[in-house]
Amino acid sequence: MIEYRNLRVALLGCGSVGTQVARLMREHGDELAQRVGARLELVGV
Repeated sequence: MIEYRNLRVALLGCGSVGTQVARLMREHGDELAQRVGARLELVGV
C-alpha cells in the first residue's frame, strides 16, 4: 500500500459546485490520491 502525504484543501463556498467537489473528494478520495499523488484533506469552507 502506498502512503500519500496530505494536501490540505479549503473550498470557497458551499453552493452547487462546492457541495459536489466535497462529495467527490469524499466518495473518490482513493482515486484522487492516486492521480494527485497526495491525499486531499478538506479543512475548511
